[in-house]
Amino acid sequence: MPFSITAEIDAGTGSADGVIAAMGGRSAGWSLYVKDGKPTFYYNFFDVAGYRTQSSAPLPRGKSTVRVEVMPDEPGFGKPAAVKLFVDGKQTGAGRIERTVPVAYSVEGLDIGTDNVSPVSPDYKSPFPFGGKVRSVTIAVGK
Repeated sequence: MPFSITAEIDAGTGSADGVIAAMGGRSAGWSLYVKDGKPTFYYNFFDVAGYRTQSSAPLPRGKSTVRVEVMPDEPGFGKPAAVKLFVDGKQTGAGRIERTVPVAYSVEGLDIGTDNVSPVSPDYKSPFPFGGKVRSVTIAVGK
């Protein structure tokens, strides 16, 4: 099922590395975070495969909007999907998820501004708090 994550953030003037939003954990899930100054989306397929999409441009200082769109190739559970990453409305990254989680990510829930319990991505250690401010996160699920 297609979904998007739109985050209104404020990176401030310092390092804004850290998790913006994460769903699930080490066993399965997704995470939208900033690593080495670049927005990154990581999709964890049951800790068997991981799919990373990173922005080609660094996150700007101050307020910005980071958006991820995940669009399956066809209807149905567990299908491959295309990933697009946007910063302030401009596409800055694209990737693929070859195997999507068919039903549920894990017993870990949704975290905003941090990734508690276990990390979705091997790129960081939990809780990896976001160095700026997360103003809002909107998750939209479509058909």
